[in-house]
Amino acid sequence: MKQFKQVFIFEINNYLKSKVFVGVTLVLIVLMAAVMFFPRVLGAVKGDENDPEAADSAILLLLDEQEIYPEGLLEGTITAAFPGYSVVRSESADALKQGIDDGLADYGLIVNSADDFDFLLRDRTLYDATEGTLQAALSSAKQALLLQQAGVSPDMAGQILSAQVQLATVIRGQDQISRIAYTYIMVYALYMVILIYGQMVAQSVAGEKGSRAMELLITTVKPDAMIFGKVFATCAAGLMQLVAVFGSAIVLFRVNAAYWTDVQAIEGIFNIPGSLLAYMIVFFLLGFVMYAFLFGAVGSTVSKPEELSAAITPVMLVFLAGFIVVIFSMSFGSVDNAAIVALSFIPFTSPMAMFTRIAMGTVPFWQIAVCIGILLVSVFGVGVLAAKIYRTGVLLYGNKPGLGSVIRAMRKA
Repeated sequence: MKQFKQVFIFEINNYLKSKVFVGVTLVLIVLMAAVMFFPRVLGAVKGDENDPEAADSAILLLLDEQEIYPEGLLEGTITAAFPGYSVVRSESADALKQGIDDGLADYGLIVNSADDFDFLLRDRTLYDATEGTLQAALSSAKQALLLQQAGVSPDMAGQILSAQVQLATVIRGQDQISRIAYTYIMVYALYMVILIYGQMVAQSVAGEKGSRAMELLITTVKPDAMIFGKVFATCAAGLMQLVAVFGSAIVLFRVNAAYWTDVQAIEGIFNIPGSLLAYMIVFFLLGFVMYAFLFGAVGSTVSKPEELSAAITPVMLVFLAGFIVVIFSMSFGSVDNAAIVALSFIPFTSPMAMFTRIAMGTVPFWQIAVCIGILLVSVFGVGVLAAKIYRTGVLLYGNKPGLGSVIRAMRKA
């Protein structure tokens, strides 16, 4: 236990002293700050445009030469659809076009008939939804015109067209629409952190072995303490980085929450239930420790760091296959299909698969308990096996040993 503690402290200090580790963490936090403060900064830069008095200067020019619509009908319908705009009647089509070209108005509307309009604008942006909103408003105006022509009073026509119904949606299970954004982020975070830090364990072992430092270390520290110390130190470093990045993002969002009220997707990402965060931490820890043991064991079997990439490829392919199935299932909204259900009970893929099912579906608690139980047993079994492989693999030099050579060496040991 004393040797494990020494290895753990040594490895964790290496991460905390690493300029790359600290630099990447700070860069991610700065990026989070830039994103979270963006609407506040944009609001300060464009403060005049967000001012209510400035908003009144936004103009939509209207031309109805044949006076097809009663005065006030189109104006009222359009201003109801575009609260920040005022509708101004234009004298002619040329004057209307010139007003848009000169930047005096944002939009122009020419009435050709009761159901035929020309919509004029200078530039159309990529996400401009003005046309759809205006078309819906003009449809309402046409309906009001038909009602008036049928003898219905304007007040009654307004009441008919503004009639609303209330629909209360009661979700008994999970709301995939509100959860898909942060589920994607969490799954990608699990995938990246497990792979990146797992490979760091393998590179650390292979580097020490390649430099022959392992021959000295193995005489002073027990192999089991070495691999367990490396794995748990790397896991702690990864968890600290996740907490630092995601924690800062949550704090920065709370500071700027008032500026994100119109972006429901961002609000949804940060309204993560506490229980889901707890499940993420559990599956992250179990999945990470298991794969770190695998990477560490594989790293101990190579003689040179250059051989590491090919050696860890099978482990990465297994993890990647589970990740692809999970992402495709999420994309199609089917998180309870046979493939992902099966993967949620296979320890090498269950950290992502079961977490996704919990986040976006309804999973019986007994299935979650069975999954975590299988993972715990698997982590223990993989840890014991990895320690045995590590114990023999770190002293195998020369050509890359095959599976048979490793098994024979383990039996002799």
